[in-house]
Parts: sequence; structure tokens; C-alpha cells
Amino acid sequence: MAAKLRMLDLESDVHEAISSWLLHKAAIPEDWKSEMLQINPMSYDEAQALGGEGCFELMCEARKTMLRLKPLFEALGSLSAAVQIELRHAQETYNAVGKMRGLVILPGELLAHVLDFAVNWDQTLPTPLRTRAAVKFSHVSRHFRDTAVSCARLWTNACANSSLMAMCLSRNKHIPLNVRLVTRVKREHDSEASVLVFDQTFRDLVLLSNRWGSLEIEIEHSEMKGSHVGDLKPCPSFCGLDVPSLHSFHILLFSSCITIESDLFHGLLNGFHAPNLRHLTSKHFFARGLRVKNLKTFDVTLNLDDVDFASAVCILGQMATLEDFHLTLTGNHYYKQSRNQSPSPFQMTCLPSVRRLQIDLSMPGYDYPDLKTLMLVLLSSLSFPGITDFRLGLSGPPIQGDVKEVSRDWEMMLLFQHSDMFSHVERFHLEVVDTYANRQSQGFYSVIIPFGLLPNMKELSIYCNTRLIPRNDFADNTTSPILQKLIIQTTKEGLQALEPFVKGVLRKQEEGGRWGSSHGELVIINASPRLSYKMDAKRYATRTFVGDAALQLHTDSVLEIPTYDKSEEDDIPRLFWVT
Repeated sequence: MAAKLRMLDLESDVHEAISSWLLHKAAIPEDWKSEMLQINPMSYDEAQALGGEGCFELMCEARKTMLRLKPLFEALGSLSAAVQIELRHAQETYNAVGKMRGLVILPGELLAHVLDFAVNWDQTLPTPLRTRAAVKFSHVSRHFRDTAVSCARLWTNACANSSLMAMCLSRNKHIPLNVRLVTRVKREHDSEASVLVFDQTFRDLVLLSNRWGSLEIEIEHSEMKGSHVGDLKPCPSFCGLDVPSLHSFHILLFSSCITIESDLFHGLLNGFHAPNLRHLTSKHFFARGLRVKNLKTFDVTLNLDDVDFASAVCILGQMATLEDFHLTLTGNHYYKQSRNQSPSPFQMTCLPSVRRLQIDLSMPGYDYPDLKTLMLVLLSSLSFPGITDFRLGLSGPPIQGDVKEVSRDWEMMLLFQHSDMFSHVERFHLEVVDTYANRQSQGFYSVIIPFGLLPNMKELSIYCNTRLIPRNDFADNTTSPILQKLIIQTTKEGLQALEPFVKGVLRKQEEGGRWGSSHGELVIINASPRLSYKMDAKRYATRTFVGDAALQLHTDSVLEIPTYDKSEEDDIPRLFWVT
């Protein structure tokens, strides 16, 4: 009976307390105040003045108040915790159902576009991964399955997996296929000769060559994946193969295969007929015999020690419609002078249609005169008078030991041999990378940036993962370009080295009256990425200064590298996304 009375009293107290809070924002109802002792902190002298009996009476009143408030506090606390749990569940349900509702009411045509983007947004991903992604989407629900199966573009990624390939062929409605083939170099038994072996699905795919839209061939040593050698059979070459729908071709030759006679790979493509080829990527291999006059993009990686550059330059001269050209030159730690690459000038080749040019030089060093001569002759024979976007990447030689400065002026001027070739460049991106940047070293790279040869440059972007000290060629009689944006992506130590250069550029823009108010933009990016836990994407802390705010930096400010707030999780403002 007593417990029941206490429960009724508690229920009444909870009701009154909640009503008082809702109506008056008062935790203690007004009717209670006459019955409850309002206790305030007191000093020792005040307690002594009350005496022992007064203190005892005060303790009794305080205990009575405490016994009434404690059950109320515990009840409301438990209620608050329970309501919080229910609230969280309701929020999760709301978010989940809200997202699903968006997909439920999404028309099938739009859902097909969403699935197509989710599967095929990154064409560099292996085709088996893209096909498996399409399969997973088709298992989400009946609506997803019906939409996915009817979306032919999801099933264009044919590969060596026979079951996946059969499913793709049954669903792609004769849309051009994305084909991936793996061919490996295998030494014949009791012989020094080598042969190429293919996946077993090669023969089936050859029968569908008139439907190939893009083709990727990976060439590697069989020893690299020895467990799969039994699945490979010697097959004929592509000799005479007709691929009228092929628009994109990727040839990936692993570096460990470079020492094999290159004629083995050229024979693979002998008579290969691709009249509509528009995009070609070639790694460690320069394909001869392909029809290249209609190419729009060409991405090629070449080792200076393994290519006949005289014939390569002649083939480049046939690319009359080329718009995007990416050339990567790599070098071994030694240079085979025995190949005797001709130091005489190659045929002068002009590619006026190229608008976007990217050249990456990845060299361990330039200690061999023949190598330097070859690079000089090669790049002097190429001219791109119409480029508007120029990207230059310099990697190696590393800063070693007690070396204080490593100059990159030779490579820079190597690219700027033709003084009139860069008059139309509007965007120039310079990337200087030390592959051993994590080692402790106080040295730095230095490089000259020929502003005088870039009169129409509007955007300058510099990336470096180490200390870089650029020098400009500003002179009293030199008109500097009118920059609209300067982008610096580096580390904390790198920004300290770049600061004098950055402030010099800002000062030059201010003197010319080009920046001010809302004109001109300086972007500083921390080169150390942060990986989002919600998506596999690199995010970079960024700060942007516009107009007067940027100009003020060169007078009374020290440039600081932007960082993330440690308390931030995923919703980080002002991010720079890299593709």
C-alpha cells in the first residue's frame, strides 16, 4: 500500500513538474516552493551561528527536499534516455525511408542513368569489377533488377570470366563492348623464344570483334601470375582483325616485359584494322601499324632506352586531329649506350591541333651525355603551337645526402626550346615530386618559370611534396602575364620554401593593377589528403584568398598551410576534390 501511494505521489509530481516547465519554464512548481527549503551555500560563520540544533533542522528540511526531487530526477532521466533512443530510431527510419522513397518514385529511365553512372563512372576500373557492381545492383530489389537488366550499358564490360561474359552478351543489346584481354609472355620449353598466351575466352571474343567499342590489353610475364598459366593457351595474333566500332584502345605492357624483343608485341597488332579509333593509351609500348590519323587523345609512356624515337616521331606526325597528348618519359638507373640512339635531329613534327599537352619526365638522373642528347633532340623535334593547357611533371633525381640544391632548370628549358610554342597557353601546371620526400633532408629543388614565354597565362598551378624554390624571369622590360588564379598545393615545409615566390607574384600583380577588390584568386591546398570515412575519396584542406585579401598576404602576413579541425568528422567545409 505504501509503495502504491509513493507511486501516485511520484506520478503527481512528474505531472506538476512537466506542466510547470512547459507553462513557465520553471523546474520547481510554484506550489512546492512554500514546502521546499531553498538552500543556498553558507559560510562556516553562518553555520556556527545556527548552532547544532539549527543545523540539524536545516539538514532535515534539505533531506525532505532531496527525497522528493531524487525520484523525480530519476524518472525524468529514464524517460529522457528512453525518448532519446526512440527519437534516434525514428530519425534513422526517416532518413532510410526518405532515401528509399527517392529511389521508389524515381522513374526507371532516371534510375538507369544513376546505375550507369555508378557502374561506369571510372573507366580505369577493371571490367570484371564493373560487371560485378552491375550484378550487385540487380540484386537490390525487383525494381532494381528489372531496371538493371533492361539497361544495356551496364552489361557492356566483357572480360575473361566466362559466366560473366555470357551474362553480359545476353543483356547488352548489341551496344559496343568494353573488352579486357590478358596476354602473357611465356618462354617456350627448351627454347629461348617467347610466345604470347591468351585467356581461353579470347577466341569467343574475337568472333565479336565487330562489336568491340573499347579494348584493353594487359601484357605481362606468365611468372607474375604462375597459378593461372594453366588457363592460358597460345592463340593467333590480331593479324587482319577488323574492329570497325573500336574507339578506345589501351595497351598496358608491364615494365618487367620491356626487355623482351618488342617485335613480339608489334606482331600481335600486325594488320589490326581500327578505322574509327579515337583514344589510345600505351604503356611502355609504342604501337606501329595502327591507324592513328583520326586520334583525339594519345597517352603514352615510353622508356628512353627501349624505343626507336625516330620512327615514333614520324608516327606522331600522322596524328593530324590530335587534341590531347600526354607523354611520359622514364629512364633506367643506367642508360644502354650500346643502342646508339641517333643524336642527329629527327624529322620536325608540328601538331597544331593539340590543345592540352602533358609531359612527365621521370628520371633517376642525367649523368649520361647520350641520354641528355636524346631528350634534347626528341623534344626539339616536336612543336605544339596551339596548346592552351600545359602540364609539366618532374620526378627525380631525388635529393640525397648533404646535397643542398637540385636544379630542374635544364628540364624546364628543354620543354621551352621553341619560344613561340606557348604563346597561347592559358593554364600552366607544374608538378615537382621527390619520390624520397619522406627522408630527412634539408635540400631543395629549384626551377625557373619562364613567365616571359607565357604571355597569355591566366592560371598558374604548382604542386610539390618537398621544398621547391621557383624563380621567375621578371625583368624591367618583361611584361608579366595577367594571372587570374594562382594555386599552390604543397606541404607545410614546402609552403615555407615557396612563400617568397608566391609573394613576388602577388606583388607583380598588384603593381600592374591586375588584382584588387574581387579580382584575382590565391588558393593554398594542403598536399596531405584526408580520406573520408563515408566515401573512398581524397579530400584536401583548402584556403582561398580573393582580391584584396590575397594582396594583403604579400605585405604583412606569413603564409600558413590549411589544416582540418580535429573535431571535424566528415562535414568539412571548403574542400578540394581531385579526380
